[in-house]
Amino acid sequence: MFRFSIKLTVKEADVNDRQHVSFDRYFVFFNEARIAYLAMLGYYFDAGPRSGVIAINAHCAYRKELRLGDEITVGCKIREIKKKSFVMEFVISMKDHPCAEGDAAFLYFDYENRNVTAFPPQFIEDVQSHEGLIEPPVM
Repeated sequence: MFRFSIKLTVKEADVNDRQHVSFDRYFVFFNEARIAYLAMLGYYFDAGPRSGVIAINAHCAYRKELRLGDEITVGCKIREIKKKSFVMEFVISMKDHPCAEGDAAFLYFDYENRNVTAFPPQFIEDVQSHEGLIEPPVM
């Protein structure tokens, strides 16, 4: 279901006083996967000062407790892409058992002009190709 995933280990900073992963850290795991996914495609939107990807909403459904030292896999994919936005799905699993699922919508933001702008067309094509969202041209 997910063509891309990263492996992470739950660190001390991820764990709260109750000795399990705090709810907000799941979003940090999602974000790490998002950044790695975009880098895999050759895009580093979060590194530039002029434009970047900003979240406009995010959701997480918690399925299983995570604790210090747990080795997890975070899968992600872009399920929908438009000219100025995309929606990404996530799953956090441990030993092939889902621990959390979520999604988030993102916009491409021009920080210099303080407005939403269009993604580079090549980015949209690269995502569509990677995710199989378009049919390849018939030769």
